[in-house]
Amino acid sequence: MKPNSNLIAQLYLYQNFNERTHSISAKVGLVLYLLFTWSFTAYSLYIFNEILSHLIGQSSFYFEVMIAGAQIFILGLCLIKYPLNIISIYLVNLMSVSFLGSIALWPMIIVDHFLNLSVYVYLVYFAIVAGSMFFDHFRRVRTLSLPAYLCLVWAAYRLTLLFIIL
Repeated sequence: MKPNSNLIAQLYLYQNFNERTHSISAKVGLVLYLLFTWSFTAYSLYIFNEILSHLIGQSSFYFEVMIAGAQIFILGLCLIKYPLNIISIYLVNLMSVSFLGSIALWPMIIVDHFLNLSVYVYLVYFAIVAGSMFFDHFRRVRTLSLPAYLCLVWAAYRLTLLFIIL
């Protein structure tokens, strides 16, 4: 029995179309995820900064947006020699760490509405969250078999911001 070449060609075109649309939808999903986590992180940092404003001064929402976005650019630039799919996977993990860290800030944001705790309690809590984020970032970099200098750049970026803010 001779295979119908027209049917095979149609199936190939259908599969090729599906692969392209899946690839496009995956890219759109990636961009939407990065934008969502970037926005949520910036908003959470802005709200938490209001709690710490007596100690470190008030910042604007746009400043927090720039902080959260600059890490994507700087750490993405560190992987410029890697294939785009590796960079994408890393950036998703990077923003997942930031997203989880910003979620971890919300219990204290909520507590602040009910209790008037010392600003230093919030500062210590923030340091604990940031430390946890570092270890999670380190774990993810190791799992992805990426260079350890990413963790150093990640920490240096945050310490530089700390010195700028203070």
